[in-house]
Amino acid sequence: MRSLKLLNKDKSYPKQVKPFNFLLSAHIRKLGYPIEVDPERFHLIAPFESNPSKWLAVPWIDEYTEKRFPVTTSELRGGNVAALNTYGSVLRDYKHHEEFKCVGPDGRQCRRQTLGLLGRRHVRIARLRFIGKESNRLEDVEEGSLHDAGSAYTEYPNARREREEWLNSVVPKLKAMRMSELERLTELSPATLKAARAGRMPHPKNRELLRKAVTRY
Repeated sequence: MRSLKLLNKDKSYPKQVKPFNFLLSAHIRKLGYPIEVDPERFHLIAPFESNPSKWLAVPWIDEYTEKRFPVTTSELRGGNVAALNTYGSVLRDYKHHEEFKCVGPDGRQCRRQTLGLLGRRHVRIARLRFIGKESNRLEDVEEGSLHDAGSAYTEYPNARREREEWLNSVVPKLKAMRMSELERLTELSPATLKAARAGRMPHPKNRELLRKAVTRY
């Protein structure tokens, strides 16, 4: 409601946007964000309007900064104008969209240029992470109103299981890799790498670097 404070100012209560009202939510086209905004923290909303011909003229407000922005569906726009996605642009992009769940005939992940019959990718469990039922905002991530998927999860670390997973899954792979390769992929010191290969739990930031190195290896 804070984002709508200025919009509601000086309006009688029946004409204000109130809790449980419907809203319009804008989907911004790729490279269609206004200059000097953070795409990860930019989401335009507007009071509900049932007539699509009026959607470009309604007051679009950024949920995060409470600033108003003009919008367009045209390819030509000013630097402070937000370019909206349209049904037409979605359909055009669909022909070339990447399908991360599938592989092409060559066995590689489906890309924009992939041709032929697609097959399913195989899934392998890398590690277990405990999340709570608070993860009910995943739909917001999919529909674009929440840009950071990480903020949709409430994670509950388990130190004992984390150590078991590190010793059983990561350390053997670290030992199998050359030290020179580890140093190149992580840019960590030899002392840190030797301690990690010996089973010592590194700092969380270094743990993530080492996991990525193992995955790339």
